[in-house]
Amino acid sequence: MKQELFDQKKTHLICVDTTLLRFGSSLRGIPQVVFILLDILREPPFLGKTRFLAYPDVAEKFLRPFGIMDADIVIVPSVPWLGKWDRFHCFFSTWRFRKAVKGCNLLVHPEARSMTRLPITQAVIWYDFLQIEGRWKPRLKPSRYLFTLYKYRLAMRRAWGITISQHTRQEALRNFPWADPSRLTPIWLGVRKGLKPKKTPVAKPLHLPLRCVYVGSLEERKNVFAMLNRLKDIFGELPFILNLAGKISEDERKRAERILTESSLGEKVCIRGRLSDEELVELMEQSEVTLFPSLGEGFGLPVAEGMMHGHVVFAFKNTSIPEVGGAAIVLAEDDDFTAWGRELQKLVEDSEACLTLRDKAIKRAEFYSQENMKTRFRNHFQKLLYEGAPKAQ
Repeated sequence: MKQELFDQKKTHLICVDTTLLRFGSSLRGIPQVVFILLDILREPPFLGKTRFLAYPDVAEKFLRPFGIMDADIVIVPSVPWLGKWDRFHCFFSTWRFRKAVKGCNLLVHPEARSMTRLPITQAVIWYDFLQIEGRWKPRLKPSRYLFTLYKYRLAMRRAWGITISQHTRQEALRNFPWADPSRLTPIWLGVRKGLKPKKTPVAKPLHLPLRCVYVGSLEERKNVFAMLNRLKDIFGELPFILNLAGKISEDERKRAERILTESSLGEKVCIRGRLSDEELVELMEQSEVTLFPSLGEGFGLPVAEGMMHGHVVFAFKNTSIPEVGGAAIVLAEDDDFTAWGRELQKLVEDSEACLTLRDKAIKRAEFYSQENMKTRFRNHFQKLLYEGAPKAQ
């Protein structure tokens, strides 16, 4: 049974929270989706029916340059000198949020954890699912944890949820079995335009020395240090050059350099750190292999980026990675770098198999273009606007 989600008589149908842009200048992941929403919701049929919540600096830096009118921007006062998680700051922002979203039909918020700050009777769309057990419980008192869980339960009974993959959807339903599955929709991410290859990639055999790349941070779940310890299992006697690109702290750099010095492979690995879009595209076009040893992803953008550049992508069978790469990448069990090595040796020797795999990757990557991502989001919001949504169970 369908029902109308929006009251068409209200001035603003949708309210988008953009305040998160203050804490993330990178256009990867959540900030990327916020920018996609800005692009979509300033076009018909959403034009003039959307208001945007923003801190003053976010409005000045991001919203007004996007052509969003002041009449559609609701400024949420911030108290930055009190700290990001200060209690008074959170209370003040919560009060302002409640006042701002009053009269709107739908609030689009980029993070699930902030859902507890919102009116629980409000229809809510959140962007990604963060496990309370893994992220929150260690930092919260038991009473606060139980209260947070209680508000999640109430909110998820009324929410229209967006997750970034089927895996995150399944995790949400597993952790919150009271959520209505019909209201939880996966909308896959896309590789933004700035990271698209300048030339259309063409499937080619692998050449020696192998030019490899890893893109991402060096946090523990990314498993990069384990990979650096096992480079001989991956490449054997094959000559190679490996570039590490992404955010890296000084301690992580020293740890990586220590591992490479002990294995006498330091001259074959270059730690590039954070790169601009132009530099990263140039590096990706010079490379042929993407190594992605992560042990847990909500989506796995580096896999999609590697496929878009026609790379042979090596990854592990966990979380959302098989969903993103499918049969277009090389998958092995977690930490089985020896299996990577066997497959790499086969692909170097069998040029036909290599061409087939790289061609599959290029074709699959089309689904993860930014244009297709925008289409997926636009269609979802139009469906909610004009077709109604299933009634919560």
